[in-house]
Amino acid sequence: KEELLSSHNNALHRLKSEILRKCYQLNVSCARDVKSAADFPAPPPLSECTPIHICSLQLGVTHKGRVLRGTLLPEKPVVYTAAQELLEDENGDAVRVSLYNFIPEFETGMEKQLYAEKILRRGLPIAIIEPYYKVFADGSQGV
Repeated sequence: KEELLSSHNNALHRLKSEILRKCYQLNVSCARDVKSAADFPAPPPLSECTPIHICSLQLGVTHKGRVLRGTLLPEKPVVYTAAQELLEDENGDAVRVSLYNFIPEFETGMEKQLYAEKILRRGLPIAIIEPYYKVFADGSQGV
Protein backbone atom coordinates (compact mmCIF):
# COMPACT_ATOMS: atom_id res chain seq x y z
CA LYS A 1 0.00 0.00 0.00
CA GLU A 2 2.81 2.44 0.89
CA GLU A 3 4.54 1.72 -2.44
CA LEU A 4 1.29 2.46 -4.32
CA LEU A 5 0.87 5.74 -2.43
CA SER A 6 4.45 6.79 -3.15
CA SER A 7 4.07 5.98 -6.84
CA HIS A 8 0.75 7.87 -6.96
CA ASN A 9 2.23 10.98 -5.33
CA ASN A 10 5.22 10.93 -7.69
CA ALA A 11 2.86 10.70 -10.68
CA LEU A 12 0.83 13.64 -9.32
CA HIS A 13 3.95 15.78 -9.09
CA ARG A 14 5.04 14.84 -12.64
CA LEU A 15 1.53 15.46 -13.98
CA LYS A 16 1.25 18.95 -12.51
CA SER A 17 4.63 19.88 -13.98
CA GLU A 18 3.63 18.46 -17.37
CA ILE A 19 0.25 20.23 -17.37
CA LEU A 20 1.81 23.56 -16.57
CA ARG A 21 4.48 23.13 -19.22
CA LYS A 22 2.20 21.90 -22.01
CA CYS A 23 -1.07 23.69 -21.36
CA TYR A 24 0.08 27.08 -20.22
CA GLN A 25 3.49 27.62 -21.81
CA LEU A 26 2.73 25.93 -25.14
CA ASN A 27 -1.02 26.72 -25.10
CA VAL A 28 -2.14 23.26 -26.24
CA SER A 29 -5.15 21.26 -25.12
CA CYS A 30 -4.52 18.39 -22.71
CA ALA A 31 -8.01 16.88 -23.05
CA ARG A 32 -8.58 13.58 -24.85
CA ASP A 33 -11.82 12.00 -25.94
CA VAL A 34 -13.13 8.95 -24.13
CA LYS A 35 -16.39 7.07 -24.52
CA SER A 36 -19.29 8.88 -22.92
CA ALA A 37 -21.34 7.30 -20.14
CA ALA A 38 -24.16 6.86 -22.69
CA ASP A 39 -22.02 4.29 -24.54
CA PHE A 40 -22.25 1.84 -21.63
CA PRO A 41 -25.27 -0.17 -20.47
CA ALA A 42 -26.87 0.88 -17.20
CA PRO A 43 -25.40 -1.04 -14.25
CA PRO A 44 -27.64 -2.90 -11.83
CA PRO A 45 -28.82 -0.99 -8.73
CA LEU A 46 -26.24 -0.91 -5.95
CA SER A 47 -28.69 -2.66 -3.61
CA GLU A 48 -28.72 -5.71 -5.93
CA CYS A 49 -24.93 -6.09 -6.08
CA THR A 50 -22.87 -8.51 -3.98
CA PRO A 51 -19.69 -7.10 -2.36
CA ILE A 52 -16.28 -8.17 -3.69
CA HIS A 53 -12.89 -7.48 -2.09
CA ILE A 54 -9.72 -6.49 -3.92
CA CYS A 55 -8.10 -9.87 -3.18
CA SER A 56 -10.94 -11.58 -5.09
CA LEU A 57 -10.66 -9.53 -8.30
CA GLN A 58 -9.73 -11.57 -11.38
CA LEU A 59 -7.61 -10.05 -14.11
CA GLY A 60 -9.49 -9.35 -17.36
CA VAL A 61 -12.90 -9.87 -15.78
CA THR A 62 -15.86 -7.52 -15.43
CA HIS A 63 -17.31 -8.65 -12.13
CA LYS A 64 -21.00 -8.61 -13.09
CA GLY A 65 -23.45 -8.08 -10.25
CA ARG A 66 -20.63 -7.22 -7.81
CA VAL A 67 -19.63 -4.01 -6.04
CA LEU A 68 -16.15 -3.02 -4.88
CA ARG A 69 -16.34 -0.71 -1.87
CA GLY A 70 -13.56 1.22 -0.20
CA THR A 71 -12.14 4.61 0.65
CA LEU A 72 -9.71 6.79 -1.26
CA LEU A 73 -6.13 6.84 0.05
CA PRO A 74 -4.22 9.72 -1.61
CA GLU A 75 -4.61 13.36 -0.65
CA LYS A 76 -5.12 14.23 -4.34
CA PRO A 77 -5.95 12.34 -7.54
CA VAL A 78 -3.76 12.23 -10.64
CA VAL A 79 -5.83 13.36 -13.63
CA TYR A 80 -5.01 12.39 -17.20
CA THR A 81 -7.96 11.20 -19.31
CA ALA A 82 -9.35 9.62 -16.14
CA ALA A 83 -8.76 10.51 -12.52
CA GLN A 84 -6.26 8.02 -11.10
CA GLU A 85 -6.81 7.12 -7.46
CA LEU A 86 -6.01 4.40 -4.97
CA LEU A 87 -8.85 2.58 -3.23
CA GLU A 88 -8.46 0.72 0.07
CA ASP A 89 -11.06 -1.91 0.95
CA GLU A 90 -12.19 -2.99 4.44
CA ASN A 91 -9.45 -5.67 4.49
CA GLY A 92 -6.75 -3.00 4.12
CA ASP A 93 -5.85 -4.05 0.56
CA ALA A 94 -5.31 -1.28 -1.99
CA VAL A 95 -5.79 -1.07 -5.77
CA ARG A 96 -5.29 1.59 -8.41
CA VAL A 97 -8.59 2.82 -9.89
CA SER A 98 -9.34 4.98 -12.93
CA LEU A 99 -12.49 7.08 -12.61
CA TYR A 100 -14.07 8.33 -15.85
CA ASN A 101 -16.93 10.61 -16.91
CA PHE A 102 -17.36 12.74 -13.79
CA ILE A 103 -15.30 15.79 -14.79
CA PRO A 104 -17.26 18.22 -17.01
CA GLU A 105 -16.05 18.16 -20.62
CA PHE A 106 -15.35 21.92 -20.65
CA GLU A 107 -12.67 21.53 -17.96
CA THR A 108 -9.13 21.16 -19.35
CA GLY A 109 -5.58 21.10 -18.07
CA MET A 110 -5.12 22.38 -14.55
CA GLU A 111 -8.87 23.06 -14.21
CA LYS A 112 -9.54 19.30 -14.61
CA GLN A 113 -7.02 18.56 -11.86
CA LEU A 114 -8.48 21.18 -9.51
CA TYR A 115 -12.05 20.01 -10.15
CA ALA A 116 -11.12 16.42 -9.31
CA GLU A 117 -9.22 17.52 -6.19
CA LYS A 118 -12.39 19.20 -4.86
CA ILE A 119 -14.39 15.97 -5.18
CA LEU A 120 -11.92 13.13 -4.64
CA ARG A 121 -10.66 13.57 -1.10
CA ARG A 122 -8.75 11.18 1.15
CA GLY A 123 -11.18 8.93 3.02
CA LEU A 124 -14.05 9.47 0.57
CA PRO A 125 -16.14 6.28 0.42
CA ILE A 126 -16.45 4.86 -3.11
CA ALA A 127 -18.58 2.02 -4.51
CA ILE A 128 -17.64 0.71 -7.97
CA ILE A 129 -20.44 -1.33 -9.51
CA GLU A 130 -19.27 -4.18 -11.75
CA PRO A 131 -15.54 -3.40 -11.50
CA TYR A 132 -13.32 -4.41 -14.43
CA TYR A 133 -9.85 -5.52 -13.27
CA LYS A 134 -7.25 -4.94 -15.97
CA VAL A 135 -3.62 -4.31 -16.87
CA PHE A 136 -2.96 -0.62 -17.51
CA ALA A 137 -0.73 0.65 -20.32
CA ASP A 138 2.19 1.00 -17.87
CA GLY A 139 1.89 -2.68 -16.89
CA SER A 140 0.34 -2.10 -13.49
CA GLN A 141 -3.00 -3.65 -12.57
CA GLY A 142 -6.15 -1.89 -11.43
CA VAL A 143 -9.84 -1.20 -11.86
